[in-house]
Amino acid sequence: MTTGPREHPAADLAARIAAAQAVLDAILSATDDGFYVLDRRRRIAYVNAAGARLVGRTPVELIGQSWRRLGLARSAAARLWRQVQGVFATGTPVQDEIALAGGGQERRFACTLGPLRAPDGAVEAVVVTARDVTAARATAAERAHLLDREQALARIARSLIQEVELDRVAGVVLDQCCRVLGMDAAVIWLVDAAQQTAVLLAWAGLDRADLTRLQRLPLDPSAPGAEVLRRGQPRALDERGEEPSAAAWSAPDGLRSFLLVPLSARGRPVGILGVGTRRRHRFAPAEVSFHQTVADLCGVAIENARLYEQARLALRLREEFMAAAAHELKTPVTVIKGRLQLLLRTASLSSSLRDGLTVVLNHVDRIARLIDDLLAALRIRPGQVALQRSRIDLGELVRQQVGRIAPTAPDHPIRVDIAGRLVVTADPELIGEVVAHLLENALRYSPPGGTVTVAARPGAGEAIVAVSDEGIGIPPERQPHVFEPFYEPVPPGMPGYVGTVSLGLFLSKQIIEAHGGRIWLESTPGRGATFSFSLPLAAPTGPER
Repeated sequence: MTTGPREHPAADLAARIAAAQAVLDAILSATDDGFYVLDRRRRIAYVNAAGARLVGRTPVELIGQSWRRLGLARSAAARLWRQVQGVFATGTPVQDEIALAGGGQERRFACTLGPLRAPDGAVEAVVVTARDVTAARATAAERAHLLDREQALARIARSLIQEVELDRVAGVVLDQCCRVLGMDAAVIWLVDAAQQTAVLLAWAGLDRADLTRLQRLPLDPSAPGAEVLRRGQPRALDERGEEPSAAAWSAPDGLRSFLLVPLSARGRPVGILGVGTRRRHRFAPAEVSFHQTVADLCGVAIENARLYEQARLALRLREEFMAAAAHELKTPVTVIKGRLQLLLRTASLSSSLRDGLTVVLNHVDRIARLIDDLLAALRIRPGQVALQRSRIDLGELVRQQVGRIAPTAPDHPIRVDIAGRLVVTADPELIGEVVAHLLENALRYSPPGGTVTVAARPGAGEAIVAVSDEGIGIPPERQPHVFEPFYEPVPPGMPGYVGTVSLGLFLSKQIIEAHGGRIWLESTPGRGATFSFSLPLAAPTGPER
């Protein structure tokens, strides 16, 4: 009589357990992650091939041994065992990162600790899985390092863009070199091509005693600085050279490592940046490349600052010349005008001579007005208009200017249209000049007998003044330029051409914008032009409410 396969259940169970164990061993052997089982006696109950390989051993050498055979660093071993005890006590999994001394070098592993429970639910062992994250951490660190460098370059660029003066640009460069590049000291020399020398511009992190030698360094062919500029590549200086020119370029006292980096802009050498550390430091190729990138930014900023200084000097000289010329012209023009007025009072003049002298007097008045405009242009610079504000009735100010100018233009009727009381807070003298400039401009371009209209009305929170003429108008392509000094609103040779506009429109734009207002032109060729400006209305006070 046979009993079949159920005759030996214990043997069948053992076979299934062995098969399951073989499958588990195959799975754990195929993975690159280390797999360890630690019991309460601090022994290794199980380790897979990868786990043993991570510490340079075989599973046979580790199973049954103390878990200290894994070769953990002392601090990591203490922390790991505290976490193992925590898992035994609470049964709660834990994640951590530890260092293993495998293969002769420290490697980082991301570890997960979990409970291995008995049938009754008690934790009888702790399972530790370890994944090698050394390469991943190195990649992440390199990525973070590159990101830091990109952000540093962005900060340097923003800082340099905000500065235009040479001293301030140099200060930003030195500060960023010490903070971003991690240097202890930094020096900037500018190239003096005529003298074949490098002239000290600014420094940081050095004692003043070191500066005497660094004030002016030679750029003869054998000098390290000349080589850096000639080749356009950085050069590290670690030792004093034997040649006098090389010795002059040696690292400042107290700096054990020093790097010279060329500063250039638009393909032309501008200067040299020197950075150094007080410790022995080897400038790696990637680091040198980054220093050069920073230097390229700094070189452009320094060159722009130098050009800005040159432009500012040229503008100052031009303004001084214009001011001197205007003042010198004012005296003879005043004398000529006085003599002409005296002659015109003489009754014995013939009508033709009187007419001729009147024409001359009108042109002298134009010259005098141009001189006044030149002086005003020097006083009223863009963004630098000094205002003496007070509450004024803009409509009344317009009437005053019309009353002053109308008698000088008997051939042009001036119509005034003022809509109520328009109170603004403004400089009455400067706003009066704006109204006068617009009126004179309209009269100049109006045909004989043409009416000039001056209107003032309230807008949305602002007062608007418009001056219109009946002239030939301004071509659309020329309208954007009418507020530029000495611009021709009408092409030469065209009907209505009377030359360039005076500085009046240019000055008017500066004055109105300084008041927080706006000025604009509307014109249709053949139908005249209207120049308008607006100023914010003042808040009503007292009886005005």
